[in-house]
Amino acid sequence: MAIKKSFMTTFGIEGEYWRIAQTNIDWTTMMSHIEVFLYVNQDIRKEGNTPIASKVFDISIMPYIGLNVGPVVNIAAVVYGILKTFPDFTDAEDIMDPGQVKIALEDLENLGGPIITPPDK
Repeated sequence: MAIKKSFMTTFGIEGEYWRIAQTNIDWTTMMSHIEVFLYVNQDIRKEGNTPIASKVFDISIMPYIGLNVGPVVNIAAVVYGILKTFPDFTDAEDIMDPGQVKIALEDLENLGGPIITPPDK
């Protein structure tokens, strides 16, 4: 799973394939650190090439504490859904591998979570 959104790096290289590189939760501060890598395209990523850029998002997990994410819910799909609430990714296209399921914001709400809104920046 990934998301597709064109982005021009500071070096003039354009990429469109964003993939979660890491997510970490600090349970003391209730903050999550999410890093996504940018690749030129999906084929380049699948060939094992190096990402051309990355973005980092630090968000409070407090709004998501009530989210009922059982074993049938793909956590990556939830994180991509959250990323798409940020201005950088609001119109991003989902890229699904066979067998993967997209989770839209309204699906997160139906799982028992709150209405998801991006943090003020």
